[in-house]
Amino acid sequence: MFDFLMSIESTFYAQIAIFIVLIVYNFHVCRQLPNRLFFGFEIFKNIILIVIFIYFFLSWSTVVNPSLRSASIFGMAIVNVFLLWRIIQNRAELPYQLALNDCVKDPKNIHKYKILVSKGKSYYYLRNFWRSLFSGKLPGKYLHDLASEQIRSDIQSALNSHGTTKNLVNFKMETAFLRQKLAADETLPPDFKEMMERAISQFEHPWIEQQVNEFLGVILVSPEQLFTAEWASKPDA
Repeated sequence: MFDFLMSIESTFYAQIAIFIVLIVYNFHVCRQLPNRLFFGFEIFKNIILIVIFIYFFLSWSTVVNPSLRSASIFGMAIVNVFLLWRIIQNRAELPYQLALNDCVKDPKNIHKYKILVSKGKSYYYLRNFWRSLFSGKLPGKYLHDLASEQIRSDIQSALNSHGTTKNLVNFKMETAFLRQKLAADETLPPDFKEMMERAISQFEHPWIEQQVNEFLGVILVSPEQLFTAEWASKPDA
């Protein structure tokens, strides 16, 4: 009986030590995240975990029944497991957030974009692994589609927050895209390519550039205005 009580007590102190190490390390990881809003949410979650852990701590200290003490230790262990899982997720998100910031600062850098996609897939695959098992779809396809959509959404939000989208998506990018597609298509005859190149050059007029940039700005900022404009074709009911 004495050995049993000693084992319970040693496990209790071990859970306290583990919790302190994990909570301090989680604070350290969260402080490195560039997204301050996410950092605030993590601090709030950590505070909730601390409150729950203190509840189990006080429960263990005030009860005499060994079975109830064991239940308190089990609750503390669950809190530590959940905290460890949060640390693993935060460690996966940290390089993704850093890559996202680098990509926003230099959005035309293909190498940084590839790093961003790689880090983003690693993070979202890990974060949604358990959900994929119960999604009703193939886990691999579900994770791939979800990660791709989330990465696109994160890039768009980051570009908008930094005011980069309008500078990146503009008339010059559109004409550069047309020329790239025209040069890459080897099935087109040379005469047709020359004709299309002249058409693109004739399209490059300052007035047209101004109107196209204004149109692209409406699409990026408030696309709902397109459906209320008199010149817009209304979607089918």
